[in-house]
Amino acid sequence: MHTDLPSNDFSALFEALESDPDSYLRGEKAIFASAVGRSFYQQLLPSGSVTLGWSSWSVQWLSRTPALIPDQVQIAYSHDASACAAFARQAAEDWHAFLLHRADELKPGGQLVVLSMARTATAGCHFELSPGIAVVNTRRSAPKAAVFTPADMKAVTG
Repeated sequence: MHTDLPSNDFSALFEALESDPDSYLRGEKAIFASAVGRSFYQQLLPSGSVTLGWSSWSVQWLSRTPALIPDQVQIAYSHDASACAAFARQAAEDWHAFLLHRADELKPGGQLVVLSMARTATAGCHFELSPGIAVVNTRRSAPKAAVFTPADMKAVTG
């Protein structure tokens, strides 16, 4: 299932899925591509319906722009403490909403894997472009994300 805001035109996506020789649909009769025109900060699928979820890079987009960035185009390069704090608060609120809705959608025992950028605790507003992976549990009351660093991933993959 693909998702984007309602204003997105999904026709190019579905054309690529049908025509690209490397498409995940190629030769598969039991895989059905679909799209939902809704923000992923809302519930996208029925509760208890997902066994395995995957999100790549999309959570870097916030649900809204919380403040103007007076000294840069992108918050990752800003030195404005007020703007950095506003973006950090928004990112925390959005991550919490994302986790709550995905936890609702997961079946008991289901898993969600999220791949996105990571930043260190000392990076301030600055992001490091090393990948981060989170595996999310299914407890709606207190969804938790176990975050794996690049060192953790190297240890697992050898």
